[in-house]
Amino acid sequence: MDIEWIDQQVRLPLSKETVSEAISMAEEAGRTCYKSEPKGDPVAFLSKILCRGHESVLEHINISAVLTTDRSVTHQLVRHRHCAFSMESQRYVNYNKKGIIQLVKPQFFGDRSLSFSPILLFKGRCQTMVDSYENLIKEGLPPEEARGLLPNCTATTIAMTANLREWRHIFRMRLDGAAQPQIRSLFTTLKIAMSYKYGLSWAFEDIPHCPNRIHNSAIYLD
Repeated sequence: MDIEWIDQQVRLPLSKETVSEAISMAEEAGRTCYKSEPKGDPVAFLSKILCRGHESVLEHINISAVLTTDRSVTHQLVRHRHCAFSMESQRYVNYNKKGIIQLVKPQFFGDRSLSFSPILLFKGRCQTMVDSYENLIKEGLPPEEARGLLPNCTATTIAMTANLREWRHIFRMRLDGAAQPQIRSLFTTLKIAMSYKYGLSWAFEDIPHCPNRIHNSAIYLD
């Protein structure tokens, strides 16, 4: 079976208007705490109380993201709480029917300090596993059994919804220098995309990111 090596991808399905309405709701909720009247600038109000550590009002803002990444990243993502996840199932998807399988490029593929030998070795082992998967299904094994041979870098799509307070926590965890480069690359693009599409730079400006060992940037699908 053929392999297509792809970059990670980020898509934000909610409209700017939908998120803006949620931001206005968060302002109303926050002003309820202080018995104050709206002044026409929800972001200014939310930024101010965020600086005070009053983050609970951000839980009124839910944002969804559709991410294409590898299985090693999704295994880390689903550990987060206060989120909703829906992920492509290898039990029911038969890659043999498509005749091609997508694998996600590891970060070291873009590391120019490395020789080409590790990349060739990695690709060769992946091809062997994919071919074995194909042969097992041809022999009658169902995909849910054959999938055990597929590499961790097999591409998968996951839809994820969380409130803005939880997104802030996730970004802190996954953009830290101790995080895996692959997930840092994905969430660097995701943070930029959320800031750009929804005007949320005010919510993320206190969250640093570490670019160390990131060689392939995830793609934002606008």
